[in-house]
Amino acid sequence: MLNQDTTPETPTGAIVHITKNDVFYGIPTGTAIIVGDYDGAGEPMTLAWFWALGPITPGRTAVAVFAENIEPQPAQTLLTLPEGDFRAIREGVRDAIAQDPTLAEELEPLTRAVQDAAAQRD
Repeated sequence: MLNQDTTPETPTGAIVHITKNDVFYGIPTGTAIIVGDYDGAGEPMTLAWFWALGPITPGRTAVAVFAENIEPQPAQTLLTLPEGDFRAIREGVRDAIAQDPTLAEELEPLTRAVQDAAAQRD
């Protein structure tokens, strides 16, 4: 279940680097965007979407990660991302909701962050 209480270092919409997890080998590593906090595995986790790997697909491109595997990237934001990456994120969120309207509520904070950034980028 998604919980919207993200940390100040990794708010919804933050661009982060996910590092290798020595226990859960199936979790991708690399650049991702924070979708929100996730209550799971008895520990606080954060849901991250690896937009370069494709559309939002729970368990594949959108995975829950532990805080120790998240490295904030303060120099990279929705405002400073290259246009192609920003477009992929914006369209990915829109397409995920179009394909599964039940995701609209869970993705609302990310949708809002992307819309706010789009307005500032124009």
